[in-house]
Amino acid sequence: MLRNGKTIESLMVSESGMYALLVHHFVPENRNLRQWLSNEVIPTLRESKAAVDNIPSLSSLQWAGISVPLLHWQHQAWIKWRDMPDLMQVQRPFKIMGTCS
Repeated sequence: MLRNGKTIESLMVSESGMYALLVHHFVPENRNLRQWLSNEVIPTLRESKAAVDNIPSLSSLQWAGISVPLLHWQHQAWIKWRDMPDLMQVQRPFKIMGTCS
């Protein structure tokens, strides 16, 4: 992180990581911290978040009875390569005719 023109090391955690830490490392004394993060910090961050095309966003593709994670980035929809076999097995775009010899 850059602070006052100098690079400093900082430990950072994502929103989902923060919730995982609070849930899996439960300490009763952290009740006020949990409430502050959940009720004030996260809602404030979400309200001030601007929609920008350069920021990737996630959704899911519901197709032929399955759900596949979908990443939207730079005006494109991206599907993980490892999810493609699932999509292709569910519904083929065309009928395969004939045999290989």
